[in-house]
Amino acid sequence: MSTDRSASLRSRKTASSSAAEQTESATDTASSAAASLEKSAASQRSSSQPTQGIVPSHRLSRKTSAIDPASAAPSLGFAVASFLAVRFFSALFNNAGDCDETFNFWEPSHYLLYGFGFQTWEYSPEYSLRSYFYVLLHSAVGWLFWPFFGYNKIIVYFATKTILGCCSALCEVVFYRGVLHRFGGSVAYYTFFFMIFSPGMFIASTSYLPSSFSMYGTMLVFGYWFSGGSLNGLLATIAAAGSGLIGWPFVGVLFVPFGIDSLRKFGVLRVLTWAIVALLIWLVPSVLVDYYYYGKIVFPFMNILLYNVIEAGSHGGSTLYGTEPPFFYFLNGFLNFNLVFLLAMPSILLLLAFKKWSGTLQYLRSNIDLILYFSPMYVWLILMSCQPHKEERFLFVIYPLICLAAAASLVILLNILQALCGAFLQRTASTSFVLKLGAVVAFVVVFSFVALSFSRVISLNVNYSAPVLTYTHLYTSEFKGGKFDDIPRKGDVSVCVGKEWYRFPSNYFMPSERFHLRFLRSAFRGQLPKPFAPLPNGTSVIPKGFNRLNREEMDRYTDLQGCDYLVDMDFEGQAEPHYIKAQTTWEVIYEFPFLNSSKSHWFFRAFWIPHYIK
Repeated sequence: MSTDRSASLRSRKTASSSAAEQTESATDTASSAAASLEKSAASQRSSSQPTQGIVPSHRLSRKTSAIDPASAAPSLGFAVASFLAVRFFSALFNNAGDCDETFNFWEPSHYLLYGFGFQTWEYSPEYSLRSYFYVLLHSAVGWLFWPFFGYNKIIVYFATKTILGCCSALCEVVFYRGVLHRFGGSVAYYTFFFMIFSPGMFIASTSYLPSSFSMYGTMLVFGYWFSGGSLNGLLATIAAAGSGLIGWPFVGVLFVPFGIDSLRKFGVLRVLTWAIVALLIWLVPSVLVDYYYYGKIVFPFMNILLYNVIEAGSHGGSTLYGTEPPFFYFLNGFLNFNLVFLLAMPSILLLLAFKKWSGTLQYLRSNIDLILYFSPMYVWLILMSCQPHKEERFLFVIYPLICLAAAASLVILLNILQALCGAFLQRTASTSFVLKLGAVVAFVVVFSFVALSFSRVISLNVNYSAPVLTYTHLYTSEFKGGKFDDIPRKGDVSVCVGKEWYRFPSNYFMPSERFHLRFLRSAFRGQLPKPFAPLPNGTSVIPKGFNRLNREEMDRYTDLQGCDYLVDMDFEGQAEPHYIKAQTTWEVIYEFPFLNSSKSHWFFRAFWIPHYIK
């Protein structure tokens, strides 16, 4: 595996800057879990006829036979504790991997909290593609922790991520409970483990992105939907409205089957009433908040739909920010779910063909139900794959559905295996042998998934943490947390970035307004963000120098002579100057490894292999 130097440097005339060497590796968090199998049709009887369906209880646990893994499904309390624990680690070790997360969400939140931060063109009142209501929900977390940790913005940053993790955990519990009620203990058992240990859920659960917020909504919608009942239908409708209106409007496609099912069961009048209540709950506060900040009535969810769909032909839309091949999401799905993603793909076919072989799935009497429950994942994958512009975060909303689909597939395949073995070996093998064989297969699948997941998550943390560690070093060691007016010197301090601008973790890693991030011109020729105008009217002022065509704006750049610190990564053959070699001007004060992906094998970029890395 190849690494290159990424460094933050400081000018010898004033202060020092840090350098970071980069090593890239990927890890996935996972943990091994014993797999237990449900009774297959063949093992439940001596003939070849399928057994009667087992109707799941409304409780979180139910009485089952000794060989039915429904009894192993975690209790609600255990699920809550497990999800909270894993999401806490995600909050600490999940790096912001998207500059959109930093500049479109962390920066506006920082601006509302501390009075300064970067603004993107999407927050200009001229375009108003983003809602301040969504940002305000996250900024409220900062205000909550202000009396305790306001002096240390890095703590506020990670506290906000921790609250995001808690929100995700609670939504995951609702989803898990719905799966347990609708599909039985076996499917719930594997869904739980897949959600706990998948790298995809590890990443999405604590990311400050609308797609993560909409993922929370997806779990609530499907969790309440699976639980059944009128009240749960209302709660699911409210969650669906919030997910689309406040988070990401495109996610509404996922909820069409829920709407169809609700109309079938509850009628037009009741569903219409739910929809009106949900719209009022979300639209009224969001319109008021956006009116306060933009100074006019705006509907950001409509503007972003118009920009990306209706008006895309006239200005390029999201394709201005890059395109990917159709198979992009399938490669990405394997990275974030490995074996689970492969299991999820054929789930609906397996269920339609073999659900009668399962003791806990055959009670789903209608194939229409199965299609409504499992089709959203496929619809979303096809829809997103057809779009030229693709990003990993666009799949966040179906991550829980991938876990559910994979769990259902595994249960069906294990039942098929047990049934076939029971049929061929009924004279020479006992029922316990057949069940043990299925348990071994399940264990191998789950263990392999967990091992690959740990490897992926560790790789992401070990190989991509250099930017956060570098800026943390500046904050704590060089700037002393901003506690002293003369450290590193009196007056304003400029921290410059060139090609590494998109890895800046946000102004939460700058102690005070005295410390400024400045941009040096690099090979990047797109539009960079610029500082917000001062409060209280900074959000309603139409700033100059913004465009929606991603054209470069030259007013963003500063001269190298004005830099006190420089954060950069050094690659062989890069278009930008090798600042690290200018030792008469710059002094390296900190460096950390970061992988050079162009010189590393794809497998060792994706998964952490300790011996190979060393």
